[in-house]
Amino acid sequence: MRRRILITGTSYGLGVAISEMVRRRGDVVYSLSRTAPAAEDEIWTQTDMGDDRSIEAAAVAMAGQLDGQQYDGVVFNAALADKSRSQWTAEQAERHIRINALGPVTLWYLLEEHDLVGDPCNVVLMGSFLQNGNVRQPAYAMSKAALWAWMRSYTMAQDGIAPVSMNMVWPGRVLTPANPRRELPAGDPNLFYEPDRVAAVIEGFLYQQPNGPRGTVTDMGRS
Repeated sequence: MRRRILITGTSYGLGVAISEMVRRRGDVVYSLSRTAPAAEDEIWTQTDMGDDRSIEAAAVAMAGQLDGQQYDGVVFNAALADKSRSQWTAEQAERHIRINALGPVTLWYLLEEHDLVGDPCNVVLMGSFLQNGNVRQPAYAMSKAALWAWMRSYTMAQDGIAPVSMNMVWPGRVLTPANPRRELPAGDPNLFYEPDRVAAVIEGFLYQQPNGPRGTVTDMGRS
């Protein structure tokens, strides 16, 4: 039976690799992004994760696409990391938190509201080691810390046996066109990884057996 997997941000970078991994398994990718995905066989809904009304419209559209079915897995991959200007402003903090934390939270509760969450349903959130704090990207760090705190809170509120398993992956530096390989400072432990290697780790959580790990963080940056 083909599984239905929802992935945000499949138009480039890591999202492309995650989508390819799911489709190689013969499963169906439902994608949310602002721009069209790289793969034509995804079931795509145009969405701005920084706009609540756009997310609400997407949830209605997805309910129609599923026609009474539910998602077997969700990957919250889409994120903003604007390094073009200082992140030491309230505007930048609000912008990053809106897209990277509140967007996924809003979408998740709408999925629950429209009864689109399967039983079981494995959820993977993309975090970052930077959520521990970073002087160059403080707004991004704050947003990922907020997403982690929500995941942990959601998991702690669950019963001992629950249909939803949420886990977070810190992918390290992912090689993408927007993040090409470059020389790192001596001793920098946060290594570059190919998107396929990160997708393989995500696959483990996305396809784990029911009642597997919940609320965990896998730090790939130093492994």
